[in-house]
Amino acid sequence: MLGGCVIDPQPAPDPGVTIADDEGSSVDVGVNEFVVLLGPKPVVHQATGIVSVQIGAGLREAAVRLIATSTETGRSVESIACDVVDRTLRFD
Repeated sequence: MLGGCVIDPQPAPDPGVTIADDEGSSVDVGVNEFVVLLGPKPVVHQATGIVSVQIGAGLREAAVRLIATSTETGRSVESIACDVVDRTLRFD
């Protein structure tokens, strides 16, 4: 999928934030839930695995790093993931 990513321009919210559920109650959202909220985007999951290997940590920490980079740069997680998969961004 080199160079072939179609991305969503919206940056991800900070990991661990509080959102409202369907009934309006506050819910603390962790990284695993954020991955679910971001949807089934294969490039994000592929990049999570790549980042995990690069930083020598688990998938949760890799997801945190992807989301944090998205937040810091104002780019979508998909955009960051595309750069990781395209080998133009490394985390090590």
